[in-house]
Amino acid sequence: METSQGPLVALSTASVVRRRVVLAGIAQSAAGVAAWGGSVGAVAAVQPASPSASVSTSGSAGVAPALKPPRSVALPSPTTVPAAGLLRLRTASQVGSPLKYGSSDPQRPGLCGEIVDALLRVDADLRLDGLEHQVPLRRVELMLGRHEIDVFFCLLDAEHRSPLMRYLPVPLYRIRHVLAMRADDPRNPRNWDELRAFARDEPLLVQQGTKLAASLREADVRHVESARTDRDAMEMLVRGRAAAVYGQDLGLRQAQRGTELERLVRLCPTVFQEEAQYAVVSRRVSAPVVARLTEGLRQLAASGELARLAERYR
Repeated sequence: METSQGPLVALSTASVVRRRVVLAGIAQSAAGVAAWGGSVGAVAAVQPASPSASVSTSGSAGVAPALKPPRSVALPSPTTVPAAGLLRLRTASQVGSPLKYGSSDPQRPGLCGEIVDALLRVDADLRLDGLEHQVPLRRVELMLGRHEIDVFFCLLDAEHRSPLMRYLPVPLYRIRHVLAMRADDPRNPRNWDELRAFARDEPLLVQQGTKLAASLREADVRHVESARTDRDAMEMLVRGRAAAVYGQDLGLRQAQRGTELERLVRLCPTVFQEEAQYAVVSRRVSAPVVARLTEGLRQLAASGELARLAERYR
């Protein structure tokens, strides 16, 4: 049996064969990090308001940015022996994010939950315990930093998270930063300069506890963090408590589905930033476990399963 800390049994002959297959996949993952912009599983290009993956304050338009690797990548060496046999890892799900977990829509029950299910299908000996526990995002970060959980799906790269966790090198799906506005409001900020001017008089509404506010601070855009969820934010928008919501396209669309918000709120076409969601592991998780998780996700990306799952939520 295997735990997050390391192997407890010797490799069998079958495991050695499996190791050779997995090592080839790890080498492919390493090559993907070296040329990150070509990572498998990336969605189709869009026209963002920034010519780079980081926030640009110039307001110029450009081609869709290549993904930059996370600040703290858990990339196993090609010589690492992947974990073999039964592997139990601790995890959790995120509360207040129907895009990721716990949606009431049976057609879209939660993208990260579906990614977990797909990973368990390609690795029949992997067990992920704790998905029934829904915790706030900040608590997820603390649990990873305190080694109370081993792995979590899915998180954006953020500077304050680097000391607490490492990112597996396979992008799971991309999200786009967009504006949500009332359907009868014809305004449409087209770049960062126009967005700053817009927010000068009417600060943007942002969901609490997300990375979105950091992007707006970096771009010097006025905003307030007073909405608990994407749906709360759009309901506040409809009631006139804000002129626009700054959010992630997939999360906003998921919150709209099956409600009056589909008719009352529109998503503006401008993409202000685009970045990827990743699986993350505690810094105490061993290299063989990292290698095994990376290989499972690489298989999902190479088969197109990650892209197919994400497209259903777009």
